[in-house]
Amino acid sequence: MSVTIAKELNSKLSGKNPVEVLEHCLSLFNHKIALASSLGVEDQVLTDMMVKVNPEVNVFTLDTGRLFPETYDLIERTCSKYGISIKIYFPEYSE
Repeated sequence: MSVTIAKELNSKLSGKNPVEVLEHCLSLFNHKIALASSLGVEDQVLTDMMVKVNPEVNVFTLDTGRLFPETYDLIERTCSKYGISIKIYFPEYSE
């Protein structure tokens, strides 16, 4: 994104609440943006807001191979609650 576009967005979205910012960005960029979720409470709030704006939102997380069983349970519960599929990316273990 160019500096000019960033400045325009900052100006246009100044004073807007988080949902209004998400509505604008999700409509502007459609499926070209995604939430990188660590599944922490702040990311769960963002997931909730984003899904309410656009139920087809893209969410992904990174699985380092060291996640607790409760984390996998949370992924399943989040997907079930919101009717989404969180994409899970794994590191290249051979490297």
